[in-house]
Amino acid sequence: MKLHFPWPEVAKALDEVRAATVAKTLYGTVTGKGLWLVGDEGVYLMPNIDGETRTIAYAKECDPRKTGDWWHVKRSTFGGDDGVEFISLADIDGLLIPAKTGMHAEHLIIDLTPQRFTLSIQ
Repeated sequence: MKLHFPWPEVAKALDEVRAATVAKTLYGTVTGKGLWLVGDEGVYLMPNIDGETRTIAYAKECDPRKTGDWWHVKRSTFGGDDGVEFISLADIDGLLIPAKTGMHAEHLIIDLTPQRFTLSIQ
């Protein structure tokens, strides 16, 4: 299932990551800078940095603030348990290279399957 994360919110989270001097570890593993894909109450992206306020970018299909069906979508995309996956800043920047040729991004799309996830920009 494809989840659509609004690009303005993703871009703000990426700016926070780029400005940070330190990235948090993920379960004790040093990952470097990037975004965490979180399945919890909804599915959302957040910077893996310290700070009292961090931008949270919910998938529009799985935002508990806006849709009553978020739990079904969360279970079908991320599974029943809470969890976190890491997306490196380099992986996202690799998607942006074609976008710099004049493309206007509307969403970061994450296509989730039980075995993997893929990224694209719309």
